[in-house]
Amino acid sequence: MTDVMARSLTPQERHIAELAAQGMSNKKIGERLAISHRTVGNHLHRVYAKLGVASRGGLRDALRVPSPGQRDDAVGSERIS
Repeated sequence: MTDVMARSLTPQERHIAELAAQGMSNKKIGERLAISHRTVGNHLHRVYAKLGVASRGGLRDALRVPSPGQRDDAVGSERIS
């Protein structure tokens, strides 16, 4: 994600987007954040428009979040201890 994209999201939108990209359902995100699943959906609708994506897969790619169950090293990142 570019810096411009990152700055266009509110902190709440960014948090919800990250949880959705990790595979959490709107209902689970709502429970975790103590908001309605409909509010989560509204936030995601705005996030999708701001980032130019149409799905959670596109959101995951835009945020560069590994797919659920995928290890970091499986996507080519190196860890230095």
